[in-house]
Amino acid sequence: MKSYANIAGSRGSRPCEIATPQKPSLRAKRIFVAEDEMLVALDIETAFGAAGAILLGPVGHLDEGLRSLEGLEEIDAAVLDVDLHGDEVFPLAKILAERHVPFLFHTGRSDLSAITQLFPGVKICAKPGKVEDLVTEVGRLVH
Repeated sequence: MKSYANIAGSRGSRPCEIATPQKPSLRAKRIFVAEDEMLVALDIETAFGAAGAILLGPVGHLDEGLRSLEGLEEIDAAVLDVDLHGDEVFPLAKILAERHVPFLFHTGRSDLSAITQLFPGVKICAKPGKVEDLVTEVGRLVH
């Protein structure tokens, strides 16, 4: 399997752990979101909007995400739910990695081995969790 660590990686795959709450500015940052759970998507929209981000999505299906990425040139970062209605999000992650767009995974999976094997070094944020932690982590990705 091909690894995208050098393209998309950060410091290692681990759950998001925020020691000090911060309110990062994502003002005018274009954030691509793939999330199939409506309530989670709404929380993400609210939190990222409050941080000043321009949300691209959320998309809830893999094919919708693939079509969306075809038309998007400028993306500053992405948040990817690993499972989109039964389809793994890895094709989207691969495209983002090849474009050198930083991203993180947002998942409720307990077995992270497939993710860490394909994308070592990419941050994994656990669901359920605080959406503010996602905002903080994305802020770190873009700054």
